[in-house]
Amino acid sequence: MAVPRPAPPSITITTIAMESLPVETLSHIFAYVGSSAEAFLQTCSHFRRVSNDTSAKADHLLVRYGRPHAVEAAITTHVRVLTPALLDHLFSKGATIQRQLAQRLVRDGLLLPLSGLTISILYAKARELYGDWKNDDSDAAELSELRLSRGTARIFRRLHVSPAVVKQVETFIERSNYCLNPAADGFASDLYRLLNRFPNVILTYAKIGMDINILPDIPRFFVDFLHSDHFFGDFIIQRPVELLALLLRHNLLVLSERQFADIVRLLNDSRETIAALRAIFPLLPFKASAIAFRILVSDLQKDDARGMDLSTARWLHDIHPEPEALEMVGNIVHQTLTIPDTDLETSPAYVQSFSTPLYPSTCEWILENERNLTGAASICLDHLVITMARAEDEAILTQSMTLFERYVDAGVPMTRRHVAWFSYARSDDAIVAFVKAVERTGGKDIIMDVEDEVGGGSASSNGMPIISADAIHFQLVNPAHNALRHILCTIQKERAIAIAQQNHCARLVSPLPPTRFEDVIEDRLQYLTEDEMKQEVDKLRVVEERVT
Repeated sequence: MAVPRPAPPSITITTIAMESLPVETLSHIFAYVGSSAEAFLQTCSHFRRVSNDTSAKADHLLVRYGRPHAVEAAITTHVRVLTPALLDHLFSKGATIQRQLAQRLVRDGLLLPLSGLTISILYAKARELYGDWKNDDSDAAELSELRLSRGTARIFRRLHVSPAVVKQVETFIERSNYCLNPAADGFASDLYRLLNRFPNVILTYAKIGMDINILPDIPRFFVDFLHSDHFFGDFIIQRPVELLALLLRHNLLVLSERQFADIVRLLNDSRETIAALRAIFPLLPFKASAIAFRILVSDLQKDDARGMDLSTARWLHDIHPEPEALEMVGNIVHQTLTIPDTDLETSPAYVQSFSTPLYPSTCEWILENERNLTGAASICLDHLVITMARAEDEAILTQSMTLFERYVDAGVPMTRRHVAWFSYARSDDAIVAFVKAVERTGGKDIIMDVEDEVGGGSASSNGMPIISADAIHFQLVNPAHNALRHILCTIQKERAIAIAQQNHCARLVSPLPPTRFEDVIEDRLQYLTEDEMKQEVDKLRVVEERVT
């Protein structure tokens, strides 16, 4: 028999606790919960008394509807509680009356349920702001006509609004205090369409106290606003994120950490949109990039279908350029791009079948961040070396050679397995580039690999190591010179040997001693049988003729 799950703990506000709160705190609570919160009204007598306070009612209307629309809401929705005292409190706390509301008072019969004193206060405030007006006028209709005037036209599939029309519309809104209602349907798209063409309207909205935070679902508004340009693609002057930055900068919109986290979750499937949000990160009073990074990583780890790859990790680093994001990139490079060791026997097939998933831009980015991506550049160099070795297309070869030289100049080490891969290179230019790089850098890391092989002699009967002649010879010659000899001895393609040897011998101001072709022959022949030696001599004689 299943054990019933315990009910979640409930939070109970006791009467004693409510009674102990100061009146100012209760008034502040009422401003946000309003008279509809019957549970609060029944909790304590103090809260009920606060709910009847005119100042608390005014605060509630301002919080719920905002300063531009509080008076209109009091007249049209809460007329039973509207009194001259409440109206005075609203005006004293910053509420305004839009001219379009003054036009509607008589035209729409809004004055009928109001007392004479309330009407007098309304008209006095309207005349103070606008002087005289005609009841038959409609600011909404006039504004619509202005926005569609002859000064607005499409030019080259983009909207062009003449400066005269822009100035006229912005002045009209400033003088009439015309303000979109956040509670209206389609508010996000209407606001974007208005600010997209007339961005200075935001200054008027800031002055009269427009408050987008009165909306019950700020994350949904934010996402709808971001996607508004999808509906007006040919009429884009400013991107939504640029206008959202203006709203945040003028405090028309304020985001909390919780709301921002909800926004990131809603936008999780749109990388481009989330990346665009970076423009507003500096305007938020919290570490927005860290919140976005944490949520996105958590969602990616839960979603096996999407997974985590290098491009995703780079995208996350662009959003949150901190060490933890770089560490993630480095881990993914090691997990997904590491190339296994190959010897001379398996290298040909591996090189010819290899295809790198790295783009040139990714290689450049990894090199720029190598200090914080331990070992990632070495893995990327492996990919570049094999790409150079198998490249036949001139553009791919040139691009990979350019990146290869940048990596080598930055100090990313070359290893002996690079020699194995280059031994079967298709392009002579690739081999020449590799030989030049070794000579330029001294072949340090290749030498270390060779030292391990050449210097590791056997031990005598008394336990002392036996140093071979090869090891002694290795220590006497210039290390970089020896590395080049090792490369030339390893490369199997005859023509590549000739090209590489000719390039090295023709070099001028090198501190390295000139490599004699006979040295190459000698190194190649000393490990061969008599029959193999004859074949090799015949091959190398042909090569020598090409070089000389």
